Amino acid sequence: MNQTRVQMRKLLISILCGATLALSGCSLLTRFPWIHRIDIPQGNIVTQSMVDRLRPGMSEAQVRFILGTPLLVDPFRPDRWDYVYRDQRPDGAASESRLSVFFKDGLLARTTGTLRPEPGATPEQPREQLVVVPPQPVEPHGILEKLWAWIRRKV
Repeated sequence: MNQTRVQMRKLLISILCGATLALSGCSLLTRFPWIHRIDIPQGNIVTQSMVDRLRPGMSEAQVRFILGTPLLVDPFRPDRWDYVYRDQRPDGAASESRLSVFFKDGLLARTTGTLRPEPGATPEQPREQLVVVPPQPVEPHGILEKLWAWIRRKV
């Protein structure tokens, strides 16, 4: 009876040691180049051209149209919107951009953060072009379509 207990204890200890070694080896596997890792983007993507389109006196709806829904709106200060973007790359490097937008009486008063409007920047206006393409006659492609077109001409 005692021998079976000793054998069971040895088996249990060896299983625990094996599991510990296996789990600790998982952290070593992340350093190998054949393991695929992805970028982890989080937050609002705000570009410099978007920030350059902001003008003092814009309404909240106009700012929301340009920048999108803010990531953070302080419930105690609803006149401040925060846009934060963070990109964590697999090599451990991270990039982060922040933009805080402040309103006074529902109109844009100022902005702060890593992205600021460039002085003298004019917002890009989208150009509309109207391209008219005349309809082209469609030729039948398959045998059945050609047969059906031939039957229609004969009838």
